[in-house]
Amino acid sequence: MAEAEVDAKSVLSDGLALARRADSGPWVRSVALRAAAIAARSMDRFDEASGYFGESIQTARWAQLPDAEGEALTSRAGLLALTGQTEDALADLDRADTLLDGAAVAHVAVQRAGVVHQAGDFVQAEELYATALHLCRHYALSVEEARILSNRSLLLIERGAYDDAHASLVRASSILREARRAEDFLPVAHNLGYLALCRGSIVEAVSHLDAHRRAALAAGASPFAASADLAEALLAAGLADDSARESLTAGAHFESQGAQSAAAHAFVAAGRAALAAGRAPEAVEHVERGLGLSPTAGRSIWRAVHETTLIEARLAADHLSADGNESRQLVARIEEVVTTLRDAGLARHRRRAELVAATLALATGRISKALAILETLRADGQLRLEERCSLWHVVGLVELEMHRPGSAMRSFSRAMAAADEIRLSVRWMETAAALGLLQARIGTDGLRATLAGPAHPHQLLRWMEATYRTATVGRPPSISSSRLDDALTTARRATFDVASQINRDAPIAELGAATASQARAEDEVTRALRSSGKPLPRVIRATRDLRADVKRLSRDQLLEMAEVDGRLHAITTSGGRLRKHQLGSAVEARQRVTIVRALIRTSWRQGQARPELERELERLDELLVPPTVRREDRPLMIVTPPFLSSLPLGLLPSLRQRPFACESSLTDHVIRRSRRVLSADALQAVFVAGPELASVDEEVLEAATHYATSVILRDESASTERLLAELHADVLHVACHGTVRHDAPLFSALHLHDGPLAVSTLIRAGQFPRLVVLSACEAGRPIRRAGGAVTLPMTLLNLGAHIVVASSVAIPDSAAVQPMVSLHRLLVAGRSVAEALMTIRSSGDALNQLVGGMFVAYGLGTLPIVAWKG
Repeated sequence: MAEAEVDAKSVLSDGLALARRADSGPWVRSVALRAAAIAARSMDRFDEASGYFGESIQTARWAQLPDAEGEALTSRAGLLALTGQTEDALADLDRADTLLDGAAVAHVAVQRAGVVHQAGDFVQAEELYATALHLCRHYALSVEEARILSNRSLLLIERGAYDDAHASLVRASSILREARRAEDFLPVAHNLGYLALCRGSIVEAVSHLDAHRRAALAAGASPFAASADLAEALLAAGLADDSARESLTAGAHFESQGAQSAAAHAFVAAGRAALAAGRAPEAVEHVERGLGLSPTAGRSIWRAVHETTLIEARLAADHLSADGNESRQLVARIEEVVTTLRDAGLARHRRRAELVAATLALATGRISKALAILETLRADGQLRLEERCSLWHVVGLVELEMHRPGSAMRSFSRAMAAADEIRLSVRWMETAAALGLLQARIGTDGLRATLAGPAHPHQLLRWMEATYRTATVGRPPSISSSRLDDALTTARRATFDVASQINRDAPIAELGAATASQARAEDEVTRALRSSGKPLPRVIRATRDLRADVKRLSRDQLLEMAEVDGRLHAITTSGGRLRKHQLGSAVEARQRVTIVRALIRTSWRQGQARPELERELERLDELLVPPTVRREDRPLMIVTPPFLSSLPLGLLPSLRQRPFACESSLTDHVIRRSRRVLSADALQAVFVAGPELASVDEEVLEAATHYATSVILRDESASTERLLAELHADVLHVACHGTVRHDAPLFSALHLHDGPLAVSTLIRAGQFPRLVVLSACEAGRPIRRAGGAVTLPMTLLNLGAHIVVASSVAIPDSAAVQPMVSLHRLLVAGRSVAEALMTIRSSGDALNQLVGGMFVAYGLGTLPIVAWKG
């Protein structure tokens, strides 16, 4: 139990005991009850706190003690504001104002400004803050002055006065340091983080909000409040699912405690996160829930800000009634929202609402209205980069609706260029995903505009590449940091402890403590990575010459697919020319991928390939593979939409006899190929045998015999330290279990004898083998993210590997032995990885062919590796 919570319970019990004593006078009883109420409020026992405040006020009123009554009323107003009872809170403060004098009046003024601000009336709140600030300075209430400066900074941030807000927060920090009031620094830390978010400094924001969270927990404050604050930073960093989870957890807690205002904000934040993740119906549900909890009186500006999100979510979910009634209501409401935000001087929120209004006008067929709004926005010289990106995106949509595909493509190009500029400002891997969904939408709309006109294959390929441009963020630099080394060691130990607790069925309390330690250790790793201060390499694809990239494919054939309006479209190369194709239904393809994965699992259980599996694969083959690909036998390079990342493409009938490799994009492939250096030296190989695999020793010992120089790590030698020391090798074969973390891809891990080896640890290394073979578990399984899908193979390619071999479907340990041994034998004989896998899936019985078809080469898999080095 937190020390602060113990103190609160002690204050509560002592206060009640003192209030109930027969010899306690009315002043003592009133003060003791107020102390008990404050203690109960700090423990989120709001109903109990309200009762004690009421008793304190009645006792002081009966005994005619105006000071005690006024102080109790002021304290209760804070509780009423926290639970959304704004009018009652203001009534208590009005009564307290008539009872108090001197410095106490300043306290009332501070409280009133805070209540009005929390209620969402920003204009009146700013006036009240100015009054309270004057009173605090008059009575030399320095700590109260710091609180006002911190709270007022939020108003300045909303109005876009970032420099003034920063100056206020610096002044507040200085006051609190001089007064040695570290406990009051919590809101200042949060507001510094929020300011950094609004300025686009995501790394700085996360750092401040992480500090706020740690300080809150150390002070015994509610962890749910800290989670609610951090959710905004997680969303800005592109971690929409994490943000939604944090917000929903906080919202449910606040709702159960009666804190309706806090719960409303949390649920609206969850709606924003769901919208960013592309789950519009879920976003509508969360935002409506939040707005339903918030009181309507005195909250017009607050509601206006968040109703913008609701209308945006309804548009994305296509929630417009057929008879037009709801459409007209939404149009009227967004116009009121824009007016409210304009009157309040909240320019940033007003511009966002106007963009939503333009999109709504477009959706309801009012093209001229949409154009008028957009023209006004284009004339605004204060547009931020992300607003400019959204503006040109909407302009493109309007031009597309007006059947001007050429102009639409130019507007989408400007939107993508702005998105690329935003991308240059991010400083770490997770933040690159923040633009994923928006860039994918712009790319898809660019494809739609191209298909609406005389679609030239090069234009289609250009927009397909734009859609996939968020897939790769470039290889991170080598990081030298003792803090990172210590954090990684602690995280590995914590993860190993959790696994041990699970394996021995430890009590829930012990497992919970171990899991909490793991979370804290992973947070420290993330902070250490972010604090490195080294930006990622900046690869912007818009400047690339795709015609030249196509020529660089030389002997390989390209198959690049994209989804537009529920249909799959493809570009292929044939005879030196690009060809466009319309493939099958994306909805049907998704359904059949799910069925295929289920049938594969059934085949493993029954020990034989099921005939239904072959029929489903033939139907998928017809949906996905164009005729020009079926007719050729050249090596094939494939780029697919994220949902196809979980399909073992080697099982498709048309691809079983074709050497192929998967890539995140054509551009990534060409960049990787340009870094390749040839040499005649022999290959050096490292084989790692993880724990708890029945046939792992047989697999690595047999495979290693094919190399003149090889290192085998087994038992105790298969440790993180030894493996990191061998990453200079050409080939790395890892036969071990793994964990794919949907909540935190940085901590997806391979299980070695001394614990998990996380991706975050590999980032620490300054080198990486050119070929990586992952022979166990579902190492190629995609992780759904806001920007699409992330896979472990693509992550390893970003770390420096040229080829990764993995399966996106689980394979029995014993079944992988012979295919993996054959793979290395064929590689040393001079075959490419793609050719070797093709040979494996073409030989043996049906079950062996099924195993061979599960493994896929990622990266430069169509090129021979026997002459690689450097």
